[in-house]
Amino acid sequence: MAYTLRNQKVIRPPAGKRYVHRQMALIVGTSFAQGDTVTTTTASGLVSIPSPGRLVAVNYGQFDTTQYTARAVATSGALTVKAETTAGVQIFTDADLSSVPTRPVPVGTTAVDEGRAASAATDAFSGGFPVRGGVYASIASGTEAEVIYVDFFFRLCTWVHVDLIAQSGADGTGAVTRTIPLQGAGVLAALALDFQNMPVTTDVVIKADTTDGPTLFTSTSSNTDLAPSLLGGIGADEAAAASAATDGTECGNAFMRGLYIDVAQADIYTGENEKIVCEFWIDD
Repeated sequence: MAYTLRNQKVIRPPAGKRYVHRQMALIVGTSFAQGDTVTTTTASGLVSIPSPGRLVAVNYGQFDTTQYTARAVATSGALTVKAETTAGVQIFTDADLSSVPTRPVPVGTTAVDEGRAASAATDAFSGGFPVRGGVYASIASGTEAEVIYVDFFFRLCTWVHVDLIAQSGADGTGAVTRTIPLQGAGVLAALALDFQNMPVTTDVVIKADTTDGPTLFTSTSSNTDLAPSLLGGIGADEAAAASAATDGTECGNAFMRGLYIDVAQADIYTGENEKIVCEFWIDD
């Protein structure tokens, strides 16, 4: 069956500031998240953001006097933060709220390098947790009536969704290419891959701009899904030496105009479900 619909979506942040702040008040003994059960030791809630982005910092605890003063500890409790909903991937946790930060804490998650391996000390990567629409937070084992305030700091990103579908060839030899025009320079900060009925031979290559552009990411002979992950690459310090664990690094997987994607050795689209779903979080 021929596939003719181009399934491609680009969501850009609204004009203005790229960083947004959201504050959640979790009152132990209540629940704001739909479907959660209320008990005397728990609380939950949801916050949303205007476009996909990355959670880059958190601060939490009870107020001393006003919402801008240093945070006070709770009597008890554990904080859990998940992407999007109560069913989302857990992206942050603090198991003991009897000790809390006194300043916003930068947060990050597992990164992969340009070859999909776990990033190393020499890899440069952007901080934060990739999310699509916001976060869910909950308190467990808390003290009834205590109020835990959680401040979330997000960096809004351009988000690209694209389905890659091979339309010709035989299973195991299917190929497809796609260009993602973004009308200017940017940085590929994070990505996710969902292989749907693809063989283990599948190759995915992402390049900057064109087919002969520099390779930013490669997934070779794999049909294993990749959860939203930061994307790194070998970094350089001020003397062009490979960056070390003590070096502060940001993502530098840059492009001038957009992205180019090349898929090889995939299965072709015959049963209406052979495809690779790609998501990209882009700073531009």
